[in-house]
Amino acid sequence: MRKARINPMPQTEFRQRLCSVRSASAVLTYVLVLVLLAAGYVHSTGPNGASIFSAGSSRDLFYFLSGVQMALIGLAAPGLAAGRSGGGRKKQPLNIESTAVQSSFAVIMYKLLSSIGFMMLLVIATFPVYSLVLLSGGIAPSLLLALFLLYLFVVLVLGAAGVFFSTLFRKTMIAVIATYGAALLIFAGTGLAAIFLSAVSAGNSGDSWGPGLALGLNPMAALLGILNPEFSQEVFGPGSPVQLWHIFFPAYGLAITALLWFSRRCLRTVYMKPLD
Repeated sequence: MRKARINPMPQTEFRQRLCSVRSASAVLTYVLVLVLLAAGYVHSTGPNGASIFSAGSSRDLFYFLSGVQMALIGLAAPGLAAGRSGGGRKKQPLNIESTAVQSSFAVIMYKLLSSIGFMMLLVIATFPVYSLVLLSGGIAPSLLLALFLLYLFVVLVLGAAGVFFSTLFRKTMIAVIATYGAALLIFAGTGLAAIFLSAVSAGNSGDSWGPGLALGLNPMAALLGILNPEFSQEVFGPGSPVQLWHIFFPAYGLAITALLWFSRRCLRTVYMKPLD
């Protein structure tokens, strides 16, 4: 039987990344930051912690944690994705992996998994923090599941951008800066575009698709659309069946596919000869 050709570098990279004291400290710090922010929010909104067990207060805490978590993902994921994919000038993992008997698609997928694996671990590690809001029954478990699926999808989008820029640019610092620029465009640029289009179409009450499409590309707006479906109706008009996340997932699904395809082409052109 022919043995499968497996690149040992991803397994070693996962062990070095996840099975270390530094990684455990990073996970602990990330969770503690979220816990401290939640405690500060509870302290600032009520004289004591008893109010958290009411349905309304727990729902507000859930909304607050959701927004903070999305903001932390936008701050941490680009650096982890591009930095881990590039690996610096001394290691140069893309140069090393390109010499292995692996297809370019396999190398790209390995780099994507290694770049987003640690960020996904950070996101999943915060799941017990959200259990506080489930005590009062104000949040459905299905909503919590949809929220974490959105988190993981956003991590995948930023990870694909990081892999693309790390294969496009030889220097890790340039790849990290470019990935943060893409994250700024996704989080802030789409919001500013929605505000601009809303101001332009202010005279036409029926023209709400321009700002709606721009907001549909914004992770925070998609988050609000999942938490409160009525927000999408405020954007597209009463009775509209379109939700913001209906635009977000297909659009960025195509973006992920395109980024990985261009990363594969760039890897084959710059780093390696065609093997497949």
